[in-house]
Amino acid sequence: MNIKYNIIIFSQQNHSELLNYQVLTIPIARNHLKQKNNYIGIEACFEEQKIGFIFAQLFKNQTAQIFSLFVQEPFRKQKVGQTLFEHLVDLLVKEKKMVAVGFEYEDLFPESLIIEKILARQKNWHVPQPYLIRYYFDSYQFDPSWLYLPFRPLETIEFFKWSDLTDKDHSILQEMKQNNEIPPLLWPFRGEEKIEYRTSVGLRYKSQLIGWCVTHRLENTLRYSILYVQKNLQRFGYGIQLLIESIKLHDQLMHGEDPIPLALFEVRPEQINSTWARFIEKRLLPHAIKVSKKKWVVKFYNENILF
Repeated sequence: MNIKYNIIIFSQQNHSELLNYQVLTIPIARNHLKQKNNYIGIEACFEEQKIGFIFAQLFKNQTAQIFSLFVQEPFRKQKVGQTLFEHLVDLLVKEKKMVAVGFEYEDLFPESLIIEKILARQKNWHVPQPYLIRYYFDSYQFDPSWLYLPFRPLETIEFFKWSDLTDKDHSILQEMKQNNEIPPLLWPFRGEEKIEYRTSVGLRYKSQLIGWCVTHRLENTLRYSILYVQKNLQRFGYGIQLLIESIKLHDQLMHGEDPIPLALFEVRPEQINSTWARFIEKRLLPHAIKVSKKKWVVKFYNENILF
């Protein structure tokens, strides 16, 4: 079989050409096709027809991230995917002088098994590890009994809508940020342009901001993105109650003119304690309509790289 492999470089000037490869891109990576970043790809063609495609983003620190590898069904099990992967990595390292190459994907799709088999054949590439677990829920059906369990917060505790954040709250946040008290992933204004204020909740203790549950609107999905409670108060269950307050606000939307039919709860396994792990396993997982894992693997070609 005479298959040709062509290198394609996408810049801000011709980024729209990436959209031509939508059917040859795994679903989770299709959002990258619309972004004006520096991408490089390789297409596989048979008799003038595109049958496979792989692409990666190039970063200024001489690293690259592969986001998609796809081969049409009739041409699988013929090492087309493996050849695409090896050609791209070779191009990135030898010609583009990349010092590290990563691969990010979600195991929700059947193509993930093919990706993992290809990676397993590569020298010194490790087994991809999940860094993010996604639990999806039907907002119309999600109504577990634990949402209605009695909860008695301290009299000095106040739950409030995130849209009612005060100037004092903003000042506290900036001070916490300057003192490195908040991990970057838990900063409440991460992804600020997509915050859904109608379902985001804050928590005050003695009039001081100490926690939040921030949600983001992603088309027909509400993502519970950022959940934080000050460390010395975590053991009192305020994190779970923040989540419950947010879920109840979401439920109110389901009876209005702008319902959000799906809900998404994301967890980073290395960042949750045993209490949260048990809560997720016993309280959330049984109600999930699907679960997926985002995986990432990286190979370094320069041991001295600094991110």
